[in-house]
Amino acid sequence: MQTVASASDNLEKLANSGAAERHLAIYVDHSATSVLMAVRDFEPPAEVPELPAEITDVWLFSETYGQDRYVVWRAGESRAWQRLVLAGLPEGHRLVVAEEGEIAVPADGFLGRQTPLGA
Repeated sequence: MQTVASASDNLEKLANSGAAERHLAIYVDHSATSVLMAVRDFEPPAEVPELPAEITDVWLFSETYGQDRYVVWRAGESRAWQRLVLAGLPEGHRLVVAEEGEIAVPADGFLGRQTPLGA
């Protein structure tokens, strides 16, 4: 996370956005085996991460071992890491936070304040 979060192109894009909240989403693919296993299988650190000033929130996400299941680690400048496991339902219009309840997701993939899922 630190390597991607400190990349100059990511920092420049977020700084230039002018937004009060600046989210960095990092997809963990299958080639990053040790990171992928940590995200899938373990709980995130309990500490608030040290983020560059350009980033207010960071998201790490990847697929889990199950079909249509995803794991997301989220943290922010004043928020400790949290882990969510999302699972798709057959109708494809909802994701379930597998351990905590439901999040409604429209078919176009947008949540809440019109923020794309994973953005």
